[in-house]
Amino acid sequence: MRTVARTHVGLQRGHNEDTFLCDEDLGIFAVIDGVGGEVAGETAANKAAEILLGRLRRKTAAAPQRLREAITLANNAIYDEASRDPLFHGMACVLTAAVLEEDRLTVGHVGDTRLYHLSSGQMVKVTQDHSTVGLMEEEGELSEREAMDHPRRSEILRDVGSERYELTDDGFVAIYELSLAPDEAILLCSDGLTDQVPAAEIQAIVERNAGDPRRTVELLIETANRAGGKDNVTVVLLEGETFADHLRRRWHVPGETRQTALGSSTPPPVRAAYHVPDGLLARLSRRSVRIGLLLAAVAAVLALSLAYVAERSPEVLQRLSPSSWKAPRPWRVGGDAATHDSIGQALAAARPGQVIEIAPGIYDERIELRNGVALVSIEPRGAVLRLGSEGSLDAPVAVLAEGVLDARLEGFRIVGDDEHPLAVGLRLVDSAVQVEDVEVTGADLGAIEIIGTDRSLVAFSSLRANGGAGVLLEGPTATRLRHNLIEGNGAAADPPAAGIEIRNGAGVSLHDNRFADNAGGPIRGAPTDRLREIERRNRFDGGTPVVHAPAAPVTESLPSASAEGAEGAPTQ
Repeated sequence: MRTVARTHVGLQRGHNEDTFLCDEDLGIFAVIDGVGGEVAGETAANKAAEILLGRLRRKTAAAPQRLREAITLANNAIYDEASRDPLFHGMACVLTAAVLEEDRLTVGHVGDTRLYHLSSGQMVKVTQDHSTVGLMEEEGELSEREAMDHPRRSEILRDVGSERYELTDDGFVAIYELSLAPDEAILLCSDGLTDQVPAAEIQAIVERNAGDPRRTVELLIETANRAGGKDNVTVVLLEGETFADHLRRRWHVPGETRQTALGSSTPPPVRAAYHVPDGLLARLSRRSVRIGLLLAAVAAVLALSLAYVAERSPEVLQRLSPSSWKAPRPWRVGGDAATHDSIGQALAAARPGQVIEIAPGIYDERIELRNGVALVSIEPRGAVLRLGSEGSLDAPVAVLAEGVLDARLEGFRIVGDDEHPLAVGLRLVDSAVQVEDVEVTGADLGAIEIIGTDRSLVAFSSLRANGGAGVLLEGPTATRLRHNLIEGNGAAADPPAAGIEIRNGAGVSLHDNRFADNAGGPIRGAPTDRLREIERRNRFDGGTPVVHAPAAPVTESLPSASAEGAEGAPTQ
């Protein structure tokens, strides 16, 4: 796909409340239009973009489920922040988000942003407007022009952020699925375009400039501004690799016309014809012959050289093979397609950039993360980590990272119980690790312990029912905690531990976490100058939000994480 995205403030607004996502590598695209005034609307749109990208990039569920989860998470985060801070009261957004996986496009939609599908000379509006005027237009009660000029055009029936929703709530996120061929295109846009430019004109601009998506997007925004520029305008365009060629073939069929979205016929666009003098053609032909002979000679020399190398040093030729340039396929532990017998074995052999996929099952082994290696549970929380009966009692930690950079742990359950005692679920020392969608229960000292200079991210995780704290932070860390559930921790500690224990001036960034029923309170040791920010950006179920008191004394400490642990085979 060729993809381009742009946003513009328009001609009559002093602030841009629109934003977008356009990540071709991840296949994630979105147009988000903020609601609620300049600061509030922009905040809602940016928060939605951050949460959408964070959830959609983790392929731990099918695309429709990921879209529902992402939009619902964004909705509730926006609602919670608007409820806490009067400055953001009433903020919300509308959005259309799409996930492209191979030739399948899945769309999640709330509001009156739009997604169009261009195919075979037609442009079809895939999404349905969640607005009174939009519904009247779709039902034929209003013409397109009447809808564009209607005084209630900006009123919406559904948005992201004005009330809380659960994942099971029907009628909130609209999901659409369609196949996308290489000769087709997708257009996402905010109402700053569709309220100013008719569909037929939008289609004509896209088709006449096929093959140059950057020019197309710029012309769409320019056309909206020429028509008045009443609102912010945002456009994301995806063109299939043969979209332009397909249109050119259609244009050059004699007598054929193209059908617009409204069903009217328009003549093929004018294409300039250029005359080349005969003498110039002759000179170009002679030069082409000389260049061709030169290239043939170079190819012959290269072929002889490779033949010599193949005879003398076959291993060198193997390294030169294009097959060796491809990114390594993910390794797998457990299940029928296993490439390694244990997680530890796979990690020991892995190199930076390697992804190790873990099949569902119970794995009785201690894990030591490696630089640049991703460890991913195929089924969210289907792979269970626990310390086996032969595990080291000197360092009862399930997952260790010491001086590790750019590692990732995603989708696991880490469990401790009477038969498999666990002091700490995940211990990070002077490391930068991305921890996502991980559940830790039954840890006696703490679910996650972060020590020293650390720039890790813990997101979308559940730290609950641990005897110690949910998160222990020690020293000059710079950890980020986002969208985590920290619940029911600290009852076994003396004194009772908080959901988060901050010690020795540790730094932490807390956003959109939920705290509930932690024995020592939600947070202990937070700096006084950040209490209001922490309270505003997180959710506290019952009780006082932040306990500002010195962190509880350390009554027990762990030995070095470098102590050897035992490996075991997975139990499926």
